[in-house]
Amino acid sequence: MSQPYTARLSVILAGALLLGQAVSTEAAAPPPRREPVRVERFVPRGKGPFPAIVLLHGLDGMEQGGKVYRGLAQGLADEGYVAVVVHYFERTGTKKEDLPRLLKRFRAGLEDTREGDEVRQDLEATFSAWLGAVKEAVADVRKDPRVDPERVGLVGFSLGGFLATSAATQETLKVRCVVELFGGLPRALADQTGRMPPALIIHGDRDEVVPPREAESLRDLLKKGERQVEYQVYRGVGHCFATPKGGTDWVSALDAKRRALTFLSRHLGQDRSKLTSCQR
Repeated sequence: MSQPYTARLSVILAGALLLGQAVSTEAAAPPPRREPVRVERFVPRGKGPFPAIVLLHGLDGMEQGGKVYRGLAQGLADEGYVAVVVHYFERTGTKKEDLPRLLKRFRAGLEDTREGDEVRQDLEATFSAWLGAVKEAVADVRKDPRVDPERVGLVGFSLGGFLATSAATQETLKVRCVVELFGGLPRALADQTGRMPPALIIHGDRDEVVPPREAESLRDLLKKGERQVEYQVYRGVGHCFATPKGGTDWVSALDAKRRALTFLSRHLGQDRSKLTSCQR
């Protein structure tokens, strides 16, 4: 593994996706609508076909976090994967101005309250539209001649983690594995975990954005359904590797990077011997 990639992925896994930052304004949530969605592909240079990973950003979106996600995608291409970054916010016309309101609704939707139930209902159409964009991206990447259509996986961060697990329950997608970091599974899909491929769940026990119970619930559901699941919770770690003082837990981030790459290689059969150099 090249040193530049190691450093880049460490930063990505460490703390660039923090959703709990303070916000001072709110914007009205845009109504769900069907809009074209861009995807960005990062492809290894070498003899394919290669396994593919569909990468799903967190609530920061591509407008704010694009540099981070593109860096991660390029790093995955360096490792021998066709990495596809999905601009799923474009399906609903969601912009960075909408994110404070969206974050508030997302948090409320995770609460077990009557108000939370109402918010979850309000979020359902938006989430469904995003999920549709993810499913289309998976189907589309399989048509790429540089991709082995039988070796496609999903990786999602926070909100993207919820989307990744939701897509993985769709039996028709036939994804080989899923990695979710600091996310979970929507409660409405709890009875569909019997369809899940092997999963890696990564979380922090001090996460105040997505409570650890979300990861624990998914783990327990997968174990109950006798599905393959690997689970790692980091003690004293907040959302996306934040420390209690607002810093970054680099040790946990590096360990998570190692676990994720090992897991993906095991289930997607990545072969670095086919690589030369990478191109976007």
